[in-house]
Amino acid sequence: SVGISDYVSQQSHLHSSFSLIPDAYGIVPSDMSRKGQLVRPIPSEVIANQSLPIPLFSIYSKDESGQTLFEKWVHQTGLSPAEVAKQFITEPFARAWTQWAVSGLSHEAHAQNVLLEVNPKTGTPTGRFFLRDAGGLFLNPKAHAVTPDAISSLPAPNGFFWDYQKWADTAESNSLNIYFVGGFLFNLEKELNRLDRSYKSGALEKSFYDQIKQELFEKTGLPLEHSHEAALKYHMPLVLSQARESKNGSPAPSLSRQLGRPLRLGFYSGTFDPPHQGHLDILEAAISEKELDMVIIAPNFRSPYKPEASSYQDRKKMSEILFNRPKMTLVWDDFEHASKTYGSDGILKMMLQHYEPEAQIFRIVGDDSFDWFRESGEGLTDPRVTYLVSQRDSTKGSVFPISIRESPVEVLEFRGHGLSSSLMKEQLKAGKKHPALSDSIHDYIESRGLYRCEKNFRRLLKIPTPR
Repeated sequence: SVGISDYVSQQSHLHSSFSLIPDAYGIVPSDMSRKGQLVRPIPSEVIANQSLPIPLFSIYSKDESGQTLFEKWVHQTGLSPAEVAKQFITEPFARAWTQWAVSGLSHEAHAQNVLLEVNPKTGTPTGRFFLRDAGGLFLNPKAHAVTPDAISSLPAPNGFFWDYQKWADTAESNSLNIYFVGGFLFNLEKELNRLDRSYKSGALEKSFYDQIKQELFEKTGLPLEHSHEAALKYHMPLVLSQARESKNGSPAPSLSRQLGRPLRLGFYSGTFDPPHQGHLDILEAAISEKELDMVIIAPNFRSPYKPEASSYQDRKKMSEILFNRPKMTLVWDDFEHASKTYGSDGILKMMLQHYEPEAQIFRIVGDDSFDWFRESGEGLTDPRVTYLVSQRDSTKGSVFPISIRESPVEVLEFRGHGLSSSLMKEQLKAGKKHPALSDSIHDYIESRGLYRCEKNFRRLLKIPTPR
């Protein structure tokens, strides 16, 4: 939060319709690494009663008389509800958001952390916005406007990829579609319908995306057909990347070049039915031994060798619970689509060809999976992909080749315990909890009745538990 605040304060080119309320200081107790306090000064113009920022959600909240603030603005200005929304909210927001996003800054634009400025004397909106909580503002280091010097000055306690790049992709995807449109505009349109029966639902959202499209064209030269509404909703990181390339006349710099070294990414796929401590131990060892910037984890969408596996949705949810740790992330939308269509090799191809071509990728596999890759001749190989083999205690001392076709092979010093998912499922069926299953995973299994967990299976079928 403090690092991003400092970065924004040094960017004089950013659109002035957005003002970040800075997180000036952070206090983190030595024994509470993931908790702390932030000191956020009140803007001087607010103290001087020259500006009054209000959170967006207050616009459609009713006062004691049952009237909303938005309704008062309609009466004060003499404009139609749709005109008030466009003139004072969506159009100025679109102009500022586009310029910040092209510059590499996207934020969680929800109705609590985006504040609209109101003139304290007239009580009407000015079209200027304050952004609160720099922890919800994300910097994309691949943007042309972000220099290597700026990157080197930013704090990255969990590694630069994890602290910045991974969240920037998510922020660019969610900033408008999930937060601003899905959260705020959805509720504002209810107000428009209430105040104007002739208003056509969805018109404000459409005009907003049209404004974003026009802003991208005017600011970057991005052809209008590249930013149609579906692309803006579901492929915003790609649209912004194309816009930056159009504006600067060159592709975005890779993160490897920005950092001055090849990015080191792990890739770990599996059935994860269920995910357990053994999986976690392997990933933590790989991150530590190979100094990985991040590991991308991909539950197999389907396994031809395990047709009886639980549903993909259940395995993905359990994986989200277990792997919610620094430097670990589950596949996001584009990668997930590749996995569903082409399997885990599809994700590797995307990583190599489109996502981060200069990265060094470590494909983390168990010794049994490695033997299958070697004997079957399947599995993508490439000089940029190292097969990182995790041995079990029972196979300690095995000899592995230095390469598998085009890929180098390395072996983790860590030795796994050879935990059996089949044994865990048998114990769950008998109503027992295996110690390698976390409490949260076990609770999820029980709540879903997975593996016919006896305790929950009886409850679901209303069978009395024997005394």
